[in-house]
Amino acid sequence: MKYRKIEHFISSVTAASVAAILIQYVYPLNTLQMRAVYIFDFIVVVILAIDFIIRMNASEDGRLKFVLKQWYEIPAMIPLVAFTLLENDLMTGAAAAAVVL
Repeated sequence: MKYRKIEHFISSVTAASVAAILIQYVYPLNTLQMRAVYIFDFIVVVILAIDFIIRMNASEDGRLKFVLKQWYEIPAMIPLVAFTLLENDLMTGAAAAAVVL
């Protein structure tokens, strides 16, 4: 029963994170609002990582087998700010390449 409550909490937090990310793309946000989205997303990433580690350590299959079975959860643990930085670096690199050419 206790684990079911944790599952509901993880699902709710993840859904709220997805909603925050969608809001970022639908509505123009100012710097303070974007910072709040990034902080919230980072908190969600920490919660997901802690849950993943706890489940991995409790797994009877062993750590490697658990990771191989649950690999799809790992990309969800990449903070949104990392994608934003990557996107900005790609844009800057593309602009620099265009200027050089």
